[in-house]
Amino acid sequence: MVLNARVYLVSLVAVFLVACETIPQPQQANNQIIKSPADYRDYRAITLDNGLKVMLVSDKTATQSAAALDVHVGSGHDPQDRQGLAHYLEHMLFLGTDPYPEAGEYQQYISENGGSNNAYTVLDHTNYFFDITPEFFEGALDRFSQFFISPLFNPENVTRERSIVNSEYQARKNDEGRRLWTARRVVYDQSHPSTHFSVGSLVTLADRPNAPVREDLIEFYQRYYHAPRMALSVISPHSLDQLAQWVEAKFHAIPAKGEAYTPFKQTLVQADKLPIELRIKPIKEARKLTFSFPIDSVYGLNSRPASYLSNLLGHEGEGSMLAVLKARAWANGLSAGLGYSDPIQASFDVSISLSELGFEHIDEIAQLLFSNIRLIQSQGIQATYFDEQKQLAALDFQFQEKSAEGALVQRLASMLHRYSASEVLSVPYLMGEFDAKAVQGILSKLRADNLQLIITDPNLAAEQKTDWYDVVYQVNEIAPSRLAHWQQATEIKGLTLPETNPFVPSQVILLDATVAESGANRPTKLSDTGNVQVWHQRHVTFGQPKAELYFTLRSQSANASPKQALLTELYVDAVDAALSAYAYPAQLAGLDYQIYRHSRGLSVRISGYADKQGKLLEKIVNKMQNVDITETQFSLYVENLKRGLDNSLKARPSERVINGLYDVLLTSSWSTEEKQRALAQITLDDLKSHHQILLSSPNIVLLAVGNVSAQASSKAGEIVAGLVPAQAVDVSVMRAGIRKLAPDAMLAGEQASRQIGKQTGQWWLRHRPALHDDAAVALVFQGSSRNIEELAATQLLGALIHPPYYQKLRTESEIGYIVSAFAFNLLEAPALGFNVQSNSHSVEQIVSQSQTFMQDYVRVLSETSEMSFAATKAGLMANLAQEEKQLSDVANRYWSELDREAYGFDTRERLIAAIEALDKPGIEAYYQDLVLNNASALLSYSFGDKSDGLVLDGLNRAGTTKATIDSLQSFRMSHTQRL
Repeated sequence: MVLNARVYLVSLVAVFLVACETIPQPQQANNQIIKSPADYRDYRAITLDNGLKVMLVSDKTATQSAAALDVHVGSGHDPQDRQGLAHYLEHMLFLGTDPYPEAGEYQQYISENGGSNNAYTVLDHTNYFFDITPEFFEGALDRFSQFFISPLFNPENVTRERSIVNSEYQARKNDEGRRLWTARRVVYDQSHPSTHFSVGSLVTLADRPNAPVREDLIEFYQRYYHAPRMALSVISPHSLDQLAQWVEAKFHAIPAKGEAYTPFKQTLVQADKLPIELRIKPIKEARKLTFSFPIDSVYGLNSRPASYLSNLLGHEGEGSMLAVLKARAWANGLSAGLGYSDPIQASFDVSISLSELGFEHIDEIAQLLFSNIRLIQSQGIQATYFDEQKQLAALDFQFQEKSAEGALVQRLASMLHRYSASEVLSVPYLMGEFDAKAVQGILSKLRADNLQLIITDPNLAAEQKTDWYDVVYQVNEIAPSRLAHWQQATEIKGLTLPETNPFVPSQVILLDATVAESGANRPTKLSDTGNVQVWHQRHVTFGQPKAELYFTLRSQSANASPKQALLTELYVDAVDAALSAYAYPAQLAGLDYQIYRHSRGLSVRISGYADKQGKLLEKIVNKMQNVDITETQFSLYVENLKRGLDNSLKARPSERVINGLYDVLLTSSWSTEEKQRALAQITLDDLKSHHQILLSSPNIVLLAVGNVSAQASSKAGEIVAGLVPAQAVDVSVMRAGIRKLAPDAMLAGEQASRQIGKQTGQWWLRHRPALHDDAAVALVFQGSSRNIEELAATQLLGALIHPPYYQKLRTESEIGYIVSAFAFNLLEAPALGFNVQSNSHSVEQIVSQSQTFMQDYVRVLSETSEMSFAATKAGLMANLAQEEKQLSDVANRYWSELDREAYGFDTRERLIAAIEALDKPGIEAYYQDLVLNNASALLSYSFGDKSDGLVLDGLNRAGTTKATIDSLQSFRMSHTQRL
């Protein structure tokens, strides 16, 4: 895998130069902003008098407006004695400004008008962003701009939000990515800002004698938050002139003076400390080997030498280093590319995910890597490799897909610090001229004596622990004899440089948009032979010579038990592994595929340039029919699956409790523990038999959407029909369902329209242990039927209830960082959900405060103005009605409709109409019935270290009982009815 590089960086193919002769070169847009010919948005770059850089984007077709402001200051600028201050400041700006003093008012305005908002802080910049329904954009900009003009830093909020920042630190204390990065920092120069603690805690942000943290926040804000250090990007269907007027009016008051930005100049890696080995103990079961080489900075090099090498070292096709490792069953994945990078220095990292067997061969793997580096040095520095990469980059730029509004403004705002406005749209794609000297310069640094070797070792026994995250680690010297052995000249059998890529598209011409083969603006069924359905829609609205092709293979034997579910997963892994080397060049040439298991079987998705999709499809079908699996490969697949199951038990508590809901409610879901027991009994013979059973009587549905003809779609149908044996019978495979929470006995004979808990409320309790100190809760109130009206009601109720629930539990009560309320509509079954993780409150306290909120929300909802209610409803409908930005979005929606057998392809439209019909009195009555009138509910919880028992006295009200789910099997037997 190419790390930190676009997928267009591919292997050599000389014929591509001919194929791309007709591709137009990029043109200068208005204001000299280089944009893709496929980009119909209008851009204008301006700079306000105070020095604020702005990119304005007008898109007449946009259904959302969005803005992002990026400040060129981050956690690397924290004072040494106030680590986490930049991140803390990011939190504080949301909690009231001079014109809008109410904490949460900004979030409420965004939420009730169909939008979302957030921010993030990294080493050298902080990014604030939101999106919203266009008619409310000016109001949102007004509120947003005040973050950077008149924040209040209310003392009460300063105290409360400090606890929330600490909760965020605690909630993510076991996040593997943060832990591993913390451990890697111990071998860096400790004067470098990246080695600091960036989140903040009650300790680092505490008030001190003569140094209250509020004063430090204000001083930091005044020092760094000024216009020349900021960049703003906005997008809306409004005109560029209107956007310029709003931006000038609302952001001109940002201060113009402050400390100018200068790059960090500290050394990251000390050369005299190399080579060195760092071993790290992860929480999850994982074995990883990373070769990290310090190199000179590559900033400003449009020849992209690091990306060039990423392509060659990170290649996964035939003859690649990864292919050799997989053949030996030593590795599961490999990535190569830039690790750390700034204007002063960088690192080039090669990371390998190891099997247990591979972990025993680290020295041989190191020797393989250096052999590969020598091969590139001797044969791989060629302009022809670069030329193909450059031409494919131009192809991707020519047919650039449209970004979502929110993602676009975030990206542009951050890039304006580093690139001129004229190149921010093109710089991720377009490449300069080949620079062999720059490539050789990086290669010269990829030496064993210039190495940090990072080994993730789950069995590490060591004494040293990092600050803050308590990561066990060990630093070792690397013996000169090992270094010499690694760099011995050795010819590795099977290791070669990439060959000509057979998947480079030779046809990038759009089909005639006036030919309406499908006869409608939705897919049409081309054929139905019982076992195989073929659906098709020619869709060239986005101007892309691409297509999305899905097919699903359904089988009654795919998921009927934990063992069958695992066997299907192993079969998918085997097919995927058999295809990986062959299909990797296709991925590099803009043609990707996925194969994945689901409740009824498995699905394959092929996406990208339509030209060579048939070629890839034939290979996939062939491997599905004829996949060969050795005992060694089988052991590796089982090892990977076992590791995934084991690691799922170590997930964040908030995730663990949500997953606990799926196991209870979904008829197709098997718990991790059930799968672990089943996996221990599976053999290779079981898998081979399962393969034959899956293909004995499959039910197949295929969908082709995009720049594809009906004839080509029919041909694809014929290819997948090869999976159906002649003697196969036509079978129907039932879609997964949702269990009714009320037991079957309660439901017998009941005629009421509401069938859960009307006579007797029942709370079902399920404990999910988590490897974390925090307590967590996931609570779901299930609707009574699957009708579209109730689905609409829970959707609207989720939009209404989240902001006040978040404000009450997170901001006011300081329960925790992770707090949310939402429509929990699994498989279109209506439900209302709540999810909380806390390092300060027990499960019982979380539930008690949630229940108090739920009781009080009757009043809150009653007092909600009709105007606010209507705004939230309109915002929700606007979100649902958003037109898709990319072909994949369209195909995903159609594919979901086919799965639910909604052949009118109008579920979205029916849901919007149902929401439109809802009124406030109806929602008030529905909430009362769903949540408070002796309703039945499912509570999934994890204690952490906050309690050793669960009483939940608040449930002991008249008409409501509680029961613990000790056995999933018993629960399933007593809850056979579906919602």
